[in-house]
Amino acid sequence: MNSSAYRGMLKATSVLSGAKIVTIGISIIRTKVLALLLGPSGMGVVNLINQSLELSRVLFSSGINGATVRRIAEASDLDHAEELNRAYRISVKSALVLGIVSALVFACLSQVLASDFLGDARKFWWFIVASPSLICTPLLAVELAFLQGIKQSRDLALCQVIASVVGSVIILALVFGFGLNGAVLSLTPVVLATALVHRHYVQKHLPKNQRKPIYDFFPEFISLFRMGSAFALNGIWLTAAGMLNIIFLTKHYGPENAPIQIGLNGAATMLASVYIGIIISAMGTEFYPRLINAAGDKEKLNQLINQQTRLAIAIGVPVSTTLILLAPWLLRCLYSAEFLDASEPMRWLIFGMIIRFITCPLGFCVYAACKPRTIAINELLTGGAMIGISYATISIYGLKGVGIGLTAANLVYMIGVAIFLHFNKISWKRRTLVTVLTAILTSVAILAILINTSSLWSLLICVGLITILSALLFNELRKESEISWDMIRRKFLS
Repeated sequence: MNSSAYRGMLKATSVLSGAKIVTIGISIIRTKVLALLLGPSGMGVVNLINQSLELSRVLFSSGINGATVRRIAEASDLDHAEELNRAYRISVKSALVLGIVSALVFACLSQVLASDFLGDARKFWWFIVASPSLICTPLLAVELAFLQGIKQSRDLALCQVIASVVGSVIILALVFGFGLNGAVLSLTPVVLATALVHRHYVQKHLPKNQRKPIYDFFPEFISLFRMGSAFALNGIWLTAAGMLNIIFLTKHYGPENAPIQIGLNGAATMLASVYIGIIISAMGTEFYPRLINAAGDKEKLNQLINQQTRLAIAIGVPVSTTLILLAPWLLRCLYSAEFLDASEPMRWLIFGMIIRFITCPLGFCVYAACKPRTIAINELLTGGAMIGISYATISIYGLKGVGIGLTAANLVYMIGVAIFLHFNKISWKRRTLVTVLTAILTSVAILAILINTSSLWSLLICVGLITILSALLFNELRKESEISWDMIRRKFLS
């Protein structure tokens, strides 16, 4: 891959990361206003309903977005307009079928949900009102997957930012007018408005005059469902792992002391995952379609994986190690001094996340090049290992065991997937391995120093290590993309 292609990967990742940061910023402002208007109890009700909807979405969407990206990217690579249109329309119809089923099931369970979550079965109507939003939720994923599959990073970023603004306006307007009832009533209008924004950008890239009838929809739906189910396992076990960690913490600390530890875990997890989540999301959105297009070319796959791994380390590790250093200050600033006990768990979680996004290019390769059965086996083994390791580490170490377990599980995954791909002639080259080991060993040194000492000298040593590592990685990134210092200076001044 030449330097101009590498610069394209860097630019697309930067654009998508920027959009993610903007949408998170909008979400934070919206949440702050809603918290002031609704108070803790009102926010609790909204969060419970949203969590219920999210669980339904994960269970019923069947990974349709991942399957859609794969099919759209394959059709786009062949430059086949009719097949591209057909793949999109099949995904849209499949999404609506899955959405209707999930909405009906959610509505039927409304009384049970109200009774179990709210302690009042008479409030089932809140869940009934929220259920129609599930009809279009899989459609949103398909629309974004289409833009991702054809590698339209700019439009993908724009539509997410605009949809976030429009959704926030609708929510705040209804909450101002109707209070907590308005928050529940806003769920469906927000999804519909978001779908329309996405649709506007999708229409710009859909082939014209290619709307032939689809006579074999059901077999295509089954095929898409089977492929998507393998992708869905990732979201399911991640959701399950989060819920099981709460159960493990409750068992370890007991019902009386567990709520404090669960609160600390929530703060540590949120702060540890925000930046890494942005990088992984942006990297996958731009990188995954490229892998799909190169799935039949082992040499190109190796080039992509090695360059993307070095890119991920260059833009991810310096900030992540800085977050490890600043953990106590971030907890004090964004929460309060009462959350300082979450500092060490947060540092372990960030280190685990560093291992995760270093490994991500290898994981995306499994998604892009392997059969659905292989993907499903990979996800089941990964999920089972992570849950088992978390149970063991929480039983031994308590709260910080969540982070230690995440680190151990991600190390096991990295080694396992690297060995699997090596047998398929896909591997990190020497240059990449040196970068990976340098990043991991430096992160280990910083983590060990900060956990075991708290003196000014230890902080200065960590600042020095982060500075040296950042300079090395930035210079490597600059040389690989053939960006001169003069170009950087001119971009900065402009």
